Amino acid sequence: MTKQNEAVSSVRILNEIIDTANELPIECQERILDILRGMAFTKKCLAKESEQLDESKE
Repeated sequence: MTKQNEAVSSVRILNEIIDTANELPIECQERILDILRGMAFTKKCLAKESEQLDESKE
């Protein structure tokens, strides 16, 4: 999957989450936002770790 396809897929997923979350009470929306922040943080950590492993192999 190309980076552009990944970006489009990510945008679609985010739009679906936003559309669905709008129908929920604010407390649930806050929890969903916390979960998404955690997912973004985890992705960032994994990407950084992957970069470090790639650099150490060289």
